[in-house]
Amino acid sequence: MLYNNTYNVNFRTLAVNLLPTMLRKERLIAFLLPIVGQIGLAHVELMKYRRQKDFRLTHNGQRCYLRGALNEIFDPILRRITIGEGGTATASIIWWREEEKPLLLPALINQRGYVAGVDDFTVEIPAELEPQKAQIAAVTAEYKLASKQFSITII
Repeated sequence: MLYNNTYNVNFRTLAVNLLPTMLRKERLIAFLLPIVGQIGLAHVELMKYRRQKDFRLTHNGQRCYLRGALNEIFDPILRRITIGEGGTATASIIWWREEEKPLLLPALINQRGYVAGVDDFTVEIPAELEPQKAQIAAVTAEYKLASKQFSITII
């Protein structure tokens, strides 16, 4: 991402330049610089936070942006993580005991109210990233829409 120089501040130079010229002595500057150093550390933390929020704002639940976010975080060089299509619902047959008739259901609904076995999309990761499967699932859950389900497959 490209950043402008709006927030790039050299606090050490700024502190020395804001001193009146008659007070710009080595002793006073040596006293002032450790104090200004703490402001510089807070500025570094602010810039890290800004980069994280800019990254979050430029990526969303669309498949292309989700794939880009996952690849930037977990596989920045080879970019092998892909987003595939979800599965299809399979029909299930259940029998009513009272009527002795079969009932064809398009899919079974699990306890949470979701259709069992049907994912809206799959995240396909290489085998080398299998130890990071939990982190990939967490990032995917953060970016996806609340109504979408996903599964992670190893390729």
